[in-house]
Amino acid sequence: MSRYGDETQLTFAGAAYDMSLLLGHYFRRHPVSSSTEVLAALEAVQGRSGVLGSFAFKDDPAFGKYYSYPIVAKRISNGVGVVVKQ
Repeated sequence: MSRYGDETQLTFAGAAYDMSLLLGHYFRRHPVSSSTEVLAALEAVQGRSGVLGSFAFKDDPAFGKYYSYPIVAKRISNGVGVVVKQ
């Protein structure tokens, strides 16, 4: 927070962290993979636990491809995100 002056970047940082862990885990198990295999693995994600909650890949005809995370309001208390309302 001190670098940017607010918490608006935390959600993006959380999603980037979750994806980094996901890819790291995948490449440890499959060090030699084609781009097709990597994309298939990313699209197979369902109910994976992350810093932002449990997330899953979705392919919606109206909205396209994305990762679905729970939507919650959080308050930052002593550097930790605490759920305010769910």
